[in-house]
Amino acid sequence: IYATAGTRGAWLPLSEESTRVATAGENFSIGQIDIRTVRISHDATEPVAIIATGQTTGARAAIVYDLGMMTDSLRRALERVDILVIESNHDSEMLRNGPYPAALKRRIAGSEGHLSNRAAGVAAAECAHNGLSHVVLAHLSETNNTPQAATWSMREALRRTRFRGDITASSQDNPSRTISVDRTAAFGPVQLSLGL
Repeated sequence: IYATAGTRGAWLPLSEESTRVATAGENFSIGQIDIRTVRISHDATEPVAIIATGQTTGARAAIVYDLGMMTDSLRRALERVDILVIESNHDSEMLRNGPYPAALKRRIAGSEGHLSNRAAGVAAAECAHNGLSHVVLAHLSETNNTPQAATWSMREALRRTRFRGDITASSQDNPSRTISVDRTAAFGPVQLSLGL
């Protein structure tokens, strides 16, 4: 198990013997996959985004959620990804009119909270390119969002970009389907399995 020191310290079941510490900004490899960690903005203990790159094919997948805002370093790290798993936590109006107490609403909508559907769309549009084959919407609030609202918002954000791939809203209760990237004809389809 790889975890930041902050995550390992905050979650008691992770012991020093069972984890390897990954520092934000660190690059390391697991088998044939190069991993890059990027610090993100969230009110947790040392959270990071993960960008995984296949050494043989160069296929790249990013998992980015539990963040309140995009940073320049994260934008740069997401350039040329083939698969983007990004938080699309809440519909801003549903959050504003929803049942949560005012303090929790402010936390969720704050710069160390969670990305709204609109903010997720802006972030995805900033890194959209012809090779981006799939955007997976993750960490959808069951109270302040719907898969339909999140998907519609992402489609609208990506409509004027070069993105021509698929958009999938992930479920909190079921694993996502397997997503394959056809990076180059020489290597054939490259399977990247994402467990959300």
